Amino acid sequence: MKSIMNTVQRAQELLMVDGCPLECGANTLRLAGITEFKHLKLHELGVRKHTTEVTPEAVQSLAESAAVLLNRTDPVAK
Repeated sequence: MKSIMNTVQRAQELLMVDGCPLECGANTLRLAGITEFKHLKLHELGVRKHTTEVTPEAVQSLAESAAVLLNRTDPVAK
């Protein structure tokens, strides 16, 4: 865990991809003292744990949403 925390703390930018509607991922970061991060909330984009089908189109859409959050115009390559 310590090596993961060191890596996270050194990151220039951090994107939490949170699949939990209770925002468990973001809350875990906050509990660890990390408050500066972008938060991609999958439930707000219609993704439901264990029920949403993973398709190339869905992955591309989520990558585009992440790119917007990171203020980038070029999402992950198709």
